[in-house]
Amino acid sequence: MIDLLYILCCIAIVARLIMFNRGQCHYKRHISFIAWLLIVSTGSLAIALLTGITHAQQLPVLLSPALQLLAVLVFRSGGNVAHLFTPIRIQQWTSSSVRATAARK
Repeated sequence: MIDLLYILCCIAIVARLIMFNRGQCHYKRHISFIAWLLIVSTGSLAIALLTGITHAQQLPVLLSPALQLLAVLVFRSGGNVAHLFTPIRIQQWTSSSVRATAARK
């Protein structure tokens, strides 16, 4: 049963990364290499689990939550690996933004 969870997460990650449409995004070689590494590593894990080469009991315990988190992050970023590594932008409060907010009230 746990094998199925690993397989589904791996296949979801591979499928979303392969179906990424670059559109107007700029090509970055290092980001493409990271995406390729993710596809190869998760795809090979799925194949190893499907063929019975390895079993979920032989894998580290923290791999399951890590794969689940990675799958969620890949889907939230739309398959764009570059967005996985950008920090969350927090609105910075400057004196001008505070004045603009006070002026609206």
